[in-house]
Amino acid sequence: MRLLEDAGCPLFTREDGKVFPQSLRSTDVRDTLLKLVINKGHHVQYHSRIVKVEKADHGFTLYDSNGIEYSTAKLILAAGGAAYPQTGSDGSGYDLAKQLGHSILDPKPALAAVKIRSFGSFRECAGITLPRTSLKLGKQMMQGDLLITHLGFSGPLILDNSYRMQPSARIGLVFDAAGRFVDLVKQHPRKQLSSILQLLDIPHRLSEAILQHCGGVQLPSSRALRQRQKSPGRMAEARGV
Repeated sequence: MRLLEDAGCPLFTREDGKVFPQSLRSTDVRDTLLKLVINKGHHVQYHSRIVKVEKADHGFTLYDSNGIEYSTAKLILAAGGAAYPQTGSDGSGYDLAKQLGHSILDPKPALAAVKIRSFGSFRECAGITLPRTSLKLGKQMMQGDLLITHLGFSGPLILDNSYRMQPSARIGLVFDAAGRFVDLVKQHPRKQLSSILQLLDIPHRLSEAILQHCGGVQLPSSRALRQRQKSPGRMAEARGV
C-alpha cells in the first residue's frame, strides 16, 4: 500500500478490509505500477504470450506464441488464476508452473458470481440490488449486499463467499428472518401477496418473480396461519446453484 501511495496513488480501506484507490479507478493502480517499472529503466513487452518456460543453466528460457525466445536470470510468474479469461487470467499460468516442476492444487472458484439452474422468471430481475441480505449455505448464515444478474447472483455477499460453495450446492436467500410474513398477511387480508412481499422490502419485480416461480401461490388458510404462529420462521428461500 505504501508503495502505491508514495508513487501518487492514494488509497482507502473499507470496513470489510478491502483496499481501493481513492479515485475508484482501477486504471490508476495499473498506471502507477507501470510508471514505477518504467522509471526503473525496465521495458514492457506487449503482445507476447509466453507459452513455454524452461530452467536453464544461468536462469530461465521463455518462448512466446510468436516463436521468440527470451533468457532471464530471474523469473517471477504472475499470470493470475483462471477466473477472468478476458483479462488474461485463463489458467495458463498453472501450465507454466507445472513446466517448472511445481505441483498444482485443483483450483476452486473464488470472488466469482453464481449461476443458478432454472433461473426462469428471475432473469427479469437482473440489476436489482438487495442490501443486507442473508444467505444460508448449509448451516452457515452470511449477510451482505447481493446483486441479481441474468444468470444468477453476484455482489459482495456472493463474491466474498463463493469460495465456500461447491458445484450443485444448495443455497438459500432468507427474506424474512424475523418471521413477519404471517402477521403481515393477517394485518392486510385484502392485499395481494406481491404487495405484502414488498412490505418486507422485497422489490416489486422480485416479488412477482417469486410468486411466478412458485406457480401461483394462494394465501394461507387461517389454520395454516395459526400453525405458522406456533413455529414462526423464515418466509421463503430461493434455492439452487
